[in-house]
Amino acid sequence: MSFSENDVSSQLTILRKGGENTQTTSEIEEQLHQRFGFQKSGNQVIARSLITYAIQTGHRIKSSISNPAGYWIEDNPEEIKKCISSLEKRANRIRKRANNLRKNIEIYIWLNIN
Repeated sequence: MSFSENDVSSQLTILRKGGENTQTTSEIEEQLHQRFGFQKSGNQVIARSLITYAIQTGHRIKSSISNPAGYWIEDNPEEIKKCISSLEKRANRIRKRANNLRKNIEIYIWLNIN
């Protein structure tokens, strides 16, 4: 999926500032569709991909999975640092889980061959 800066600008007019103003991907994608003619993807693939692209191109979009769940524009550098730390911890837990599963399947294969 490819996006333009114009697509990002459209999304930024929808996103609000501050964690108290979260919006779900469903809400974001619905507004992208209604206001700018974006297609709906059903499981919000377009909205999520556009958020990822916007972050990659320098925009400070933060998210939360609870209390309340959603996305917003964050201007507080300390909040961004907390988000980065949380993402890195989550990535480490996922990496450990993948490594454990890899080890388990190797043991399973070895036991079934021998």
